[in-house]
Amino acid sequence: MAKSIFISILEKDEAKGKGLFQTVTRYGLGVNGHFWSENLEKMEWAGPIGEMEKPEVGVWLIKGGKASYENPDIRFGLGLLAAAVQARRGHGFPILCICDDGELDPATLPTMLRGAEIVDEAKLGAKLAAKANMPIKKVDAEYRFDLYPL
Repeated sequence: MAKSIFISILEKDEAKGKGLFQTVTRYGLGVNGHFWSENLEKMEWAGPIGEMEKPEVGVWLIKGGKASYENPDIRFGLGLLAAAVQARRGHGFPILCICDDGELDPATLPTMLRGAEIVDEAKLGAKLAAKANMPIKKVDAEYRFDLYPL
């Protein structure tokens, strides 16, 4: 079973998506993803849960500009999705973030994403290949928390 990456692109930009998908496939990884939707009322943040539950998905990669990471609706949705993914895949499931236009401090991310690794897109391919093919670390959390969007 080939490992794959799930990508969330925070702004709808076909060129960003295409370039990122090409980078990932050059390293022999499968790729799937979506453009982020801020529609909290329809709980569109929950759409990717089923895809990220699959055992072949080894990494969740989030890409966006600093303004998107600071947008309250996007932050809320990302936090909810991260909680759902961590409940299903474990707190050691690798989450990587790329910021297109500046530095991103993990301490400023939503609580459930504070363990995410901030990466430079120039060094992304090798890091993704390594993370996706490593076993998911067992991280004991002080709590159990899961979401069931209805």
